Amino acid sequence: MIFIAGTGTGVGKTLISSILLVASQGNYWKPVQAGLEPSTDTEWVKLNTGLPESDFIPEKHIFKAPESPHYASKLENTTVELSKLQPPITNQKLIIEGAGGILVPLNETETFLDYIKLYNLPVVLVAGYYLGAINHTLLSIEIIKQSNVKINAVILNGEWKSHASSFLINKYNDLLFFDIPDIKNINKVEIIKAASYLKTQKNWEKILL
Repeated sequence: MIFIAGTGTGVGKTLISSILLVASQGNYWKPVQAGLEPSTDTEWVKLNTGLPESDFIPEKHIFKAPESPHYASKLENTTVELSKLQPPITNQKLIIEGAGGILVPLNETETFLDYIKLYNLPVVLVAGYYLGAINHTLLSIEIIKQSNVKINAVILNGEWKSHASSFLINKYNDLLFFDIPDIKNINKVEIIKAASYLKTQKNWEKILL
Protein backbone atom coordinates (compact mmCIF):
# COMPACT_ATOMS: atom_id res chain seq x y z
CA MET A 1 0.00 0.00 0.00
CA ILE A 2 1.08 3.59 -0.59
CA PHE A 3 0.02 6.92 0.84
CA ILE A 4 -0.59 9.80 -1.56
CA ALA A 5 0.52 13.01 0.12
CA GLY A 6 0.69 16.49 -1.30
CA THR A 7 2.79 19.59 -0.85
CA GLY A 8 -0.49 21.38 -0.16
CA THR A 9 -4.12 21.64 -1.19
CA GLY A 10 -4.99 21.64 -4.88
CA VAL A 11 -1.75 20.15 -6.20
CA GLY A 12 -3.47 17.18 -7.84
CA LYS A 13 -3.47 14.36 -5.28
CA THR A 14 -6.84 13.05 -6.42
CA LEU A 15 -5.86 13.19 -10.09
CA ILE A 16 -2.58 11.37 -9.41
CA SER A 17 -4.41 8.84 -7.24
CA SER A 18 -6.73 8.18 -10.18
CA ILE A 19 -3.83 7.72 -12.58
CA LEU A 20 -2.03 5.37 -10.20
CA LEU A 21 -5.25 3.45 -9.60
CA VAL A 22 -5.66 2.83 -13.34
CA ALA A 23 -1.97 2.02 -13.80
CA SER A 24 -1.83 -0.42 -10.88
CA GLN A 25 -5.32 -1.93 -11.17
CA GLY A 26 -5.48 -1.49 -7.41
CA ASN A 27 -7.93 -0.26 -4.79
CA TYR A 28 -8.61 3.32 -3.68
CA TRP A 29 -9.29 4.53 -0.15
CA LYS A 30 -9.82 8.04 1.17
CA PRO A 31 -10.01 7.44 4.93
CA VAL A 32 -11.10 10.97 5.84
CA GLN A 33 -13.21 13.14 3.55
CA ALA A 34 -13.94 16.75 4.51
CA GLY A 35 -16.36 18.52 2.19
CA LEU A 36 -19.14 17.18 -0.02
CA GLU A 37 -19.38 19.71 -2.85
CA PRO A 38 -19.17 19.38 -5.78
CA SER A 39 -18.40 15.74 -4.94
CA THR A 40 -16.31 13.66 -2.59
CA ASP A 41 -12.89 12.58 -3.81
CA THR A 42 -14.05 8.97 -3.98
CA GLU A 43 -16.99 9.98 -6.18
CA TRP A 44 -14.65 12.02 -8.37
CA VAL A 45 -12.23 9.12 -8.85
CA LYS A 46 -15.09 6.75 -9.66
CA LEU A 47 -16.50 9.16 -12.24
CA ASN A 48 -13.19 9.92 -13.91
CA THR A 49 -11.82 6.39 -14.04
CA GLY A 50 -15.01 4.45 -14.76
CA LEU A 51 -13.74 1.68 -12.50
CA PRO A 52 -16.16 -0.66 -10.72
CA GLU A 53 -17.48 -0.06 -7.22
CA SER A 54 -15.48 -3.04 -5.99
CA ASP A 55 -12.24 -1.09 -6.55
CA PHE A 56 -13.23 1.48 -3.93
CA ILE A 57 -13.23 1.20 -0.15
CA PRO A 58 -15.73 3.40 1.72
CA GLU A 59 -14.42 6.32 3.72
CA LYS A 60 -14.09 5.93 7.48
CA HIS A 61 -15.14 9.54 8.08
CA ILE A 62 -17.13 11.89 5.86
CA PHE A 63 -17.54 15.44 7.15
CA LYS A 64 -19.71 18.13 5.60
CA ALA A 65 -17.42 21.12 6.06
CA PRO A 66 -14.55 21.61 3.57
CA GLU A 67 -12.12 22.24 6.40
CA SER A 68 -9.08 20.62 7.95
CA PRO A 69 -10.21 17.23 9.34
CA HIS A 70 -9.51 18.23 12.94
CA TYR A 71 -11.90 21.18 12.62
CA ALA A 72 -14.45 19.53 10.31
CA SER A 73 -14.81 16.70 12.83
CA LYS A 74 -15.14 19.15 15.71
CA LEU A 75 -18.07 20.82 13.94
CA GLU A 76 -19.83 17.45 14.01
CA ASN A 77 -18.90 16.71 17.63
CA THR A 78 -16.60 13.83 16.85
CA THR A 79 -12.87 13.11 16.74
CA VAL A 80 -10.69 11.31 14.25
CA GLU A 81 -8.77 8.58 16.09
CA LEU A 82 -5.71 7.20 14.33
CA SER A 83 -6.14 3.81 15.97
CA LYS A 84 -9.46 3.45 14.16
CA LEU A 85 -8.03 4.29 10.73
CA GLN A 86 -6.13 1.08 10.19
CA PRO A 87 -5.68 0.51 6.45
CA PRO A 88 -7.83 -2.35 5.16
CA ILE A 89 -6.23 -5.50 3.80
CA THR A 90 -6.86 -5.97 0.08
CA ASN A 91 -5.69 -8.36 -2.63
CA GLN A 92 -4.60 -5.47 -4.85
CA LYS A 93 -2.30 -2.51 -4.30
CA LEU A 94 -4.04 -0.08 -1.93
CA ILE A 95 -3.81 3.61 -2.79
CA ILE A 96 -4.57 5.75 0.26
CA GLU A 97 -5.20 9.44 -0.37
CA GLY A 98 -4.65 12.05 2.31
CA ALA A 99 -6.01 15.59 2.51
CA GLY A 100 -4.04 18.77 1.94
CA GLY A 101 -0.39 18.71 2.95
CA ILE A 102 1.63 16.26 4.98
CA LEU A 103 1.14 18.15 8.27
CA VAL A 104 -2.61 18.69 8.02
CA PRO A 105 -4.07 17.89 11.46
CA LEU A 106 -6.41 14.94 11.85
CA ASN A 107 -7.26 15.79 15.43
CA GLU A 108 -6.08 18.27 18.06
CA THR A 109 -2.67 16.62 18.50
CA GLU A 110 -1.93 14.43 15.45
CA THR A 111 -1.32 15.03 11.76
CA PHE A 112 -1.30 12.91 8.62
CA LEU A 113 2.42 12.45 9.17
CA ASP A 114 1.66 10.80 12.52
CA TYR A 115 -0.80 8.53 10.72
CA ILE A 116 1.78 7.60 8.08
CA LYS A 117 4.35 6.79 10.76
CA LEU A 118 1.89 4.78 12.86
CA TYR A 119 1.10 2.42 9.99
CA ASN A 120 4.54 2.55 8.36
CA LEU A 121 3.18 3.74 5.03
CA PRO A 122 5.51 4.62 2.14
CA VAL A 123 4.72 8.01 0.65
CA VAL A 124 4.20 9.20 -2.90
CA LEU A 125 4.52 12.98 -2.77
CA VAL A 126 2.53 14.99 -5.31
CA ALA A 127 3.83 18.44 -6.21
CA GLY A 128 2.55 21.01 -8.67
CA TYR A 129 4.20 23.53 -10.95
CA TYR A 130 3.30 26.95 -9.53
CA LEU A 131 5.08 29.92 -7.98
CA GLY A 132 6.29 28.69 -4.60
CA ALA A 133 6.13 25.01 -5.51
CA ILE A 134 9.88 24.45 -5.15
CA ASN A 135 9.83 25.76 -1.59
CA HIS A 136 6.73 23.73 -0.67
CA THR A 137 8.24 20.59 -2.19
CA LEU A 138 11.57 21.04 -0.40
CA LEU A 139 9.84 21.57 2.94
CA SER A 140 7.64 18.51 2.44
CA ILE A 141 10.54 16.27 1.42
CA GLU A 142 12.66 17.43 4.35
CA ILE A 143 9.98 16.84 6.99
CA ILE A 144 9.25 13.38 5.57
CA LYS A 145 12.94 12.46 5.49
CA GLN A 146 13.49 13.74 9.03
CA SER A 147 10.64 11.49 10.17
CA ASN A 148 12.35 8.43 8.66
CA VAL A 149 9.40 7.79 6.37
CA LYS A 150 10.11 6.14 3.03
CA ILE A 151 9.44 8.26 -0.05
CA ASN A 152 8.66 5.95 -2.97
CA ALA A 153 8.48 8.78 -5.47
CA VAL A 154 7.80 12.44 -6.10
CA ILE A 155 5.30 13.06 -8.89
CA LEU A 156 5.39 16.47 -10.55
CA ASN A 157 2.00 17.34 -11.93
CA GLY A 158 1.00 20.09 -14.34
CA GLU A 159 2.49 22.34 -17.00
CA TRP A 160 6.16 21.38 -17.08
CA LYS A 161 8.74 23.92 -15.92
CA SER A 162 12.29 22.69 -16.47
CA HIS A 163 13.88 25.03 -13.93
CA ALA A 164 11.72 23.57 -11.16
CA SER A 165 12.05 19.90 -12.04
CA SER A 166 15.80 20.07 -12.72
CA PHE A 167 16.50 21.80 -9.39
CA LEU A 168 14.56 19.21 -7.41
CA ILE A 169 16.02 16.24 -9.29
CA ASN A 170 19.57 17.54 -8.87
CA LYS A 171 19.09 18.22 -5.16
CA TYR A 172 17.53 14.85 -4.39
CA ASN A 173 19.32 12.36 -6.63
CA ASP A 174 18.40 9.62 -4.16
CA LEU A 175 14.70 10.02 -4.95
CA LEU A 176 12.64 8.93 -7.94
CA PHE A 177 10.89 11.75 -9.80
CA PHE A 178 8.10 11.30 -12.31
CA ASP A 179 6.29 13.78 -14.49
CA ILE A 180 2.61 13.89 -15.45
CA PRO A 181 1.85 16.40 -18.23
CA ASP A 182 -0.81 19.02 -17.67
CA ILE A 183 -4.30 17.67 -18.42
CA LYS A 184 -6.56 20.47 -19.60
CA ASN A 185 -9.81 18.51 -19.74
CA ILE A 186 -9.88 15.76 -17.15
CA ASN A 187 -11.92 12.71 -18.11
CA LYS A 188 -11.63 8.94 -18.26
CA VAL A 189 -9.84 8.90 -21.61
CA GLU A 190 -7.22 11.43 -20.49
CA ILE A 191 -6.60 9.60 -17.22
CA ILE A 192 -6.07 6.32 -19.07
CA LYS A 193 -3.64 8.13 -21.41
CA ALA A 194 -1.77 9.57 -18.43
CA ALA A 195 -1.56 6.13 -16.80
CA SER A 196 -0.13 4.69 -20.01
CA TYR A 197 2.36 7.57 -20.23
CA LEU A 198 3.45 7.02 -16.63
CA LYS A 199 4.14 3.36 -17.37
CA THR A 200 6.59 4.36 -20.12
CA GLN A 201 8.81 6.10 -17.55
CA LYS A 202 11.77 4.18 -16.17
CA ASN A 203 11.22 2.50 -12.79
CA TRP A 204 7.58 3.58 -12.64
CA GLU A 205 6.66 0.32 -10.89
CA LYS A 206 8.80 1.39 -7.90
CA ILE A 207 6.13 3.97 -7.12
CA LEU A 208 3.99 1.09 -5.89
CA LEU A 209 6.57 -0.83 -3.84
